[in-house]
Amino acid sequence: PAIGVLAAFCEMEEDGRVSIPGEFKTGVGVIGNYAYVSWGGNDYNQGLEVVDISDPANPTVVGHAETGAYWPTRVTVSEADNLVFVSHQWDGVYVFDVSDPIHPVQLSNPRPHLDIDTGWAWRTTDAAYDGRYMYTAGVWFEIWDMLDPSNPVQVAEIPTGDAGSIANTELIRLVGDFAYVSDLVGQIHVIDIADPAAPEIMTSMDWPGKMWSMQYSGDHLFAMDLEFGVRAVDVSNPLMPIRRDTIRTSGEPISSALDGNRLYVGANLTGVFGFDVSDPGDIVHTSLSVVDEGAGAGGIGIIEGDGPFGLAVSNGLIFAATKPDLRILRDCEL
Repeated sequence: PAIGVLAAFCEMEEDGRVSIPGEFKTGVGVIGNYAYVSWGGNDYNQGLEVVDISDPANPTVVGHAETGAYWPTRVTVSEADNLVFVSHQWDGVYVFDVSDPIHPVQLSNPRPHLDIDTGWAWRTTDAAYDGRYMYTAGVWFEIWDMLDPSNPVQVAEIPTGDAGSIANTELIRLVGDFAYVSDLVGQIHVIDIADPAAPEIMTSMDWPGKMWSMQYSGDHLFAMDLEFGVRAVDVSNPLMPIRRDTIRTSGEPISSALDGNRLYVGANLTGVFGFDVSDPGDIVHTSLSVVDEGAGAGGIGIIEGDGPFGLAVSNGLIFAATKPDLRILRDCEL
């Protein structure tokens, strides 16, 4: 497939920002007028902050909830069910009811692949939710019945290290009756989840590089690859995924969000890129958030510190969880 390069771009505008506690902001999700931002650090402090974004120029922290020790990883939200899922590197998934947005209530803490010796659930890196079942990535790929979110019931798992299994999983995207799951040894697995109690690996695709984020639109997956940039994969036939275009970013692409045909990618120590993916065979770079003029890779600007590790899009605005804060951006192409 072709490997594109960054073209001329316009500069996104920043509407507002708000400082968030903690060493690193690791994920963000938006429901209505509130953004939910996970944070953690090497000092074992961590949590979930609630930010009122009704006035994008003046976002305000209005609520807080505790999560497990050390490292939250990603935030998944369900607006329909008023649920927020915080995946946790060492402590399963924290499930919050946000019916009262500024007072999140922890409903449960399902802990995939619990280690009997330590009591820790190793490497819970991502969670996906389809309105009934939660799918978790980590040491194992696991499926939980969330009919009662306060009492999740594990219904299936695909272990690692055995024949017919997959390596430690990292990311999940749900597309109809299939889950696309990336692992740590360079593969994307297509798993049939038509019967959540009996998932089946249908095929696997070798993938040189390491993915930190995935999005889906139409018949294509868009994978953020630390080594190669943004890569499009045609999955119109789920059993025969085909690589399409690749476009490199300046900085490692570690987060993403999709809004129609506009893909936003957070590149470590660089900024937030905007891409037009209306033609997945010809991805076009359209915009970039430039924070400090002239700094960063290629002299195109840098977001302070590491990240952004989390991105979300809502009502035409981009929410970037950077190391020090939550930033609200407006795309110059919209």
